[in-house]
Amino acid sequence: MKITIKLFATLREGLFNKKTVEFAEGCTVEQVIKELSIPREKVSIIFVNNCHEKMNHRLSDGDEVGLFPLVGGG
Repeated sequence: MKITIKLFATLREGLFNKKTVEFAEGCTVEQVIKELSIPREKVSIIFVNNCHEKMNHRLSDGDEVGLFPLVGGG
């Protein structure tokens, strides 16, 4: 199945901004993050099709995943 992944802020450094990737049917967000070699602890916010989701969310063909790092500010 094809999943479109958008990386934001520091997560895109050395990788990409947006990319469509083929994954096994029924994979989870956590499996996508692992496949991309992004440390799990660096991902703070997850959106799937513009809805906030968790690491164990099962993906479907055509889903769009947005991954955001921890953010700081002051």
